[in-house]
Amino acid sequence: MNVFIILAVSGILAMMAGVHGKKSLGLPVVLTACLLALAAIYVPWPGDYSEYLHQMLVFDSVSYSFSSIMVFLSIGIFVLSYYYYPAGIEHQSDIYSLFVFSLSGAFLLVSFHHLVMLFLGAEIMSIPLYVLAASNRKNLLSNEAGLKYYLMGSFATCFLLLGITLMYGAAGTYDLKEIHDFIVREGVDVPMFSIGMTLVLGALLFKLSAVPFHFWAPDVYEGSPTVLTAFVSTVVKIAVVGAIVRLISILNLPVGSSESVMEEIAFYSTPWFWLLVLASAASMIFGSIAALQQTELKRFLAYTGIFNAGFVLVPVLSGPSDHSRIILYYLVGYGVASILCFTIYAEIKKITGENSIKSLQGLLYKNKAAGIAMIFCLLSFTGIPPLAGFWGKFGILSAGLSSHLLPLVVCAIVASLIGAYNYLSLVIRIATPESDQDASYSLHPVFTVWILFGALLLLGIGLTPEFFQQLI
Repeated sequence: MNVFIILAVSGILAMMAGVHGKKSLGLPVVLTACLLALAAIYVPWPGDYSEYLHQMLVFDSVSYSFSSIMVFLSIGIFVLSYYYYPAGIEHQSDIYSLFVFSLSGAFLLVSFHHLVMLFLGAEIMSIPLYVLAASNRKNLLSNEAGLKYYLMGSFATCFLLLGITLMYGAAGTYDLKEIHDFIVREGVDVPMFSIGMTLVLGALLFKLSAVPFHFWAPDVYEGSPTVLTAFVSTVVKIAVVGAIVRLISILNLPVGSSESVMEEIAFYSTPWFWLLVLASAASMIFGSIAALQQTELKRFLAYTGIFNAGFVLVPVLSGPSDHSRIILYYLVGYGVASILCFTIYAEIKKITGENSIKSLQGLLYKNKAAGIAMIFCLLSFTGIPPLAGFWGKFGILSAGLSSHLLPLVVCAIVASLIGAYNYLSLVIRIATPESDQDASYSLHPVFTVWILFGALLLLGIGLTPEFFQQLI
């Protein structure tokens, strides 16, 4: 709870700094808050506050693990924002306060133990994002992104509320422990409960941009400010995966500890299980194929994000309580690579004014640091050793095989091969010089050090997977 208090207070302070004409203080305030939040996670502070919340929030190793990743990646996104936003822009401190408010909602989303807190966490995280997506008011694409994100997010909220209502109607409680006891007593195939669970997971899959709830992602990625796109593609997705892991691991008794074959058969016959299976397979196949047709980098990353949304659902279906370590490891590698990609993209666009993939042509010769870092990101996405993406993909495929999810594993391998073609074609483009142009990009020395640090971090995570899994 100390983490949530720190983040919420910092958001208010950043907002008040803007009110009093100190807009430049917004970034230092939120960065300091993120560092204090990490300290609150890893160093015990007095005050758990659980007794005051009637156990509606539970702060355990799972919630703190997901929270530490989200806060760490948010620091990288705030550093990106320093180079992205011009000094003294309008509502500068308000932008940072909205980001940190959304981060505080993400913290609730991975810590909920009560369905009401699931709803509050999802909305506190989402509402600032709708505003930030449309924050570039002079850009029609940004306005379109904000409107689409808001309208489709509102529909997803309706499904979430209806699902919570049906789950309450079946179990008579919002508390996950009591719902767990209901499942033990009545089974998982109670129609009202199954429909409610399906609607709740459908709403969460929307925020994860998994098929068939993915339609908003390409337009929102393209039209939103790049800083927000980086936040949505990493922090938001990690929060949603954490919420799904928390929901499934607490309620899903028959997967890991069923005592009879009939309980397992009942579980595999539930509509929400098949929703996750079909969403995972469809997201992997569709995302990798759709990325082939893209000419703009942000839309390309949107479709590869859809692929990754389906890929990370494989260990969730394998039993998240058993495979949470590999889920967290995969999300760290994916998050670092994604933020690094968007950081380099934002700087290239600032220099060239281009959005297309063609702007990457010969990047290695125009700026070696940016070219090497971008190649590291793409190779990590591909799953080339010894980068982080290799061990993440290996662990997820192993989890699927150990849980006898062979069809999903086959889909994952086929989609990964298509994705490898997508990523390696970009690597070739980056490493191929332009014949008619020998211009070079000059980057700020601190910015260069930052992106090289990100590339080395990807390499370090891949070289020492056990260490980073233990650390997480």
